[in-house]
Amino acid sequence: MQEVTQAHETAPAQGSLWIPLALSLTCLLAYHSTSLLNEFVDFDDPVVFLTNPLINGPEIWPMFDLSKLNWRPVRDLSHWLDFQLHGHNPFLSHLHNLILLLICACSVIWFSFRLGLSRRLIPLAAFLAFAHPTQVESIAWVSGRKDLLAATFAFAALALTDHAIRRPFDIKAVILISTLTALGI
Repeated sequence: MQEVTQAHETAPAQGSLWIPLALSLTCLLAYHSTSLLNEFVDFDDPVVFLTNPLINGPEIWPMFDLSKLNWRPVRDLSHWLDFQLHGHNPFLSHLHNLILLLICACSVIWFSFRLGLSRRLIPLAAFLAFAHPTQVESIAWVSGRKDLLAATFAFAALALTDHAIRRPFDIKAVILISTLTALGI
């Protein structure tokens, strides 16, 4: 346990995080910005988002019904909120996905700094990881949001775990980490 604490104490100062973070996020935003102009993809978007009565209806509770074959309440709740806010607007739906991807990238960059990884390599590694074709699908395909939501909750749980291991035991942190992990699954 002492080795873990010492590793965290030697992590770079948080002030040195801003330049690589801004560089990575700017590159990712430029790289993925063309997806914002896309329409909905004809493969899964109509089934998951456009014609799904759980998402297009006024009630929130049916999406928590455990008898559904494709039970994804976090994804469905996210799409339901999109529909309530802006209807079937593809630009705003893709923008929501892009914002989630940028949150994931911020989390990875921050956590990489906490691990003491190279300040020069972190922006490049984050850009390559989040510009990978599998990540492009998550932006271009509105129904790919489930991957972004899972990653967002997983990275949040990881960041909170990193924070919690340097503190005295706190049952609230354990409950929050467990909840974030469950939401990511």
